[in-house]
Amino acid sequence: MPILQKFIRFTFKSVTGLSVFISVGLMLRLINLTSLGKETEFYSKLSVPTNNRLSRDVKPVCTTAFVNSIEETQHIAFLKVHKAASSTTQNILYRFGFARNLSFVLPMLDNYFSKQSKYVPKVLKPLNGKKHDILCNHAVFNYTVISSYLKEDSVYIGIIRDPLSIFISAANYYRYVWNDKYLKKIPEKEFLHQLINNPRKYEPKHTFLSQTYNRMAFDFGFDFQARKRGKEDVDKYLQYLNEKFSLVMLAEYVDESLVLMKRLFKWKLRDIIYLSKNEFTKNVTTTISSEDINVFKKRNFIDYIFYDFFHKRFWNQITCHSPAIFEEVRHFKSIQKIVKSCCKMASKQPCAISESVWNEKFYVADEDCRLMSMPELDFFKLLKKRHKILMNKLSVKS
Repeated sequence: MPILQKFIRFTFKSVTGLSVFISVGLMLRLINLTSLGKETEFYSKLSVPTNNRLSRDVKPVCTTAFVNSIEETQHIAFLKVHKAASSTTQNILYRFGFARNLSFVLPMLDNYFSKQSKYVPKVLKPLNGKKHDILCNHAVFNYTVISSYLKEDSVYIGIIRDPLSIFISAANYYRYVWNDKYLKKIPEKEFLHQLINNPRKYEPKHTFLSQTYNRMAFDFGFDFQARKRGKEDVDKYLQYLNEKFSLVMLAEYVDESLVLMKRLFKWKLRDIIYLSKNEFTKNVTTTISSEDINVFKKRNFIDYIFYDFFHKRFWNQITCHSPAIFEEVRHFKSIQKIVKSCCKMASKQPCAISESVWNEKFYVADEDCRLMSMPELDFFKLLKKRHKILMNKLSVKS
């Protein structure tokens, strides 16, 4: 009997361009099709049962804001996980800190804070003190290293995505955009099939050089030697991360994640508006069999344990804010389509966002659109330039 084939077409968007705009009318019709009651019913089905003991033990973190948080949270470490919609969240943090002249942890050499967990990078000196306010560049998580650059009350957040989706996105992105050598040497025909089934032949010997082997767990700082000692080590490390990270968002539910972050940070709705970032346009048709997927799941089981754990934890946190948060998400989605339409028109006149239960009246100006659509490296250079200007002003005053 032939193997059941799953034909999956993945359409990626341009690396530096804006996301494709859906007409406002269509979006409004889609929104109006679903009542709040049906949305709540839909969300309630997302926290699926799991056989993972650790995930079952995850308890809701029912806080309306972070402990001792009187004003908006400004001290933040964001773990920018590869190919998990992390550039969109990074841009939000860039704009938030840029508007407030906050001090970012900015690596001197490139936009990576670290590519290995034990690496201690050289960064620009902090503004107004011995520590920085925000870290949101790519880093492999190492609490000892990262916390040494940040203020003591910093809040740690991260993001996860379905491991198979990350794998497919990363494999194509690093093959066709970055021309990664280990991916380029794989024959294009049955590219993913070959990569999944012949890891010894194609995967790099050193884990940190691979973008396609348990990359999510690697970004979270997991020591892969622990795999040889047993699954208990994975569970133990997840408990450690559970204590360090106040919020781990879901890439598949970015709007829900951002609204939850807004609530916990005591931010305003205008702080979380966005235009999708770092998406890769290329139609890639690939055939992945059910056997391929099973092989992938076994080999990348650590990523699946991580995803299962934080997926459950996220919906537990959402539950603490339900049902009101679902209505706010619905409102945020409607604001998002206005923002996208406004920026697409590129009008010199700001777009007004009306006051509501969840937000004050605010305007989306051309400068907002420019910053929201700014490529990561360009924004990184802008922050370094701004940092130099502010440091010069501080030195003159002193």
